[in-house]
Amino acid sequence: MKSRRFQMLLLLWTMSIPAFAAEETPDKINDYDKTIADASKAIRSNPKNSGAYVSRAAARLDKKQLERAIADASHAMALDPENAEAYHIRGAARFLKKQYVEAVHDLSEAIGLDPSMSDAYYIRGLIRAKRGDFYKAVSDFTSTLELDPGATAALAERAEAYVKLFQLPLA
Repeated sequence: MKSRRFQMLLLLWTMSIPAFAAEETPDKINDYDKTIADASKAIRSNPKNSGAYVSRAAARLDKKQLERAIADASHAMALDPENAEAYHIRGAARFLKKQYVEAVHDLSEAIGLDPSMSDAYYIRGLIRAKRGDFYKAVSDFTSTLELDPGATAALAERAEAYVKLFQLPLA
């Protein structure tokens, strides 16, 4: 589970860098397509399989099929309202679509269901920083670092938020 979260965090970070955003290898695309096909087969076999919807949503997020990722995550949430990963995926997709209010809501729900989701804190921190809420952004980046001390992107973002708050010694 943690490795999947790390992959999503890495995806979000690399999508913000143009050189990485365009780089999709055929192997990656084939893996996503296989995951989507396997999950679709599982859904046909058992339409109430929320885990299959989550897997397909995650692969669609990786392929930047954001509307489809949101739809699958929403379907998983309808089947299992306690599925933190579904809220997380939908929040990440909404973040990428710049639907920040909705993304914060989804990410907050994910964190409420599973407080160990370090990248949910990170993404929510990014949104809060973009919206100028630097105190809450610092709090989210700090939570990210407490859960994942190796999250250097969170460390850099927290330092930037401290600079915006004119708290240079903490940066």
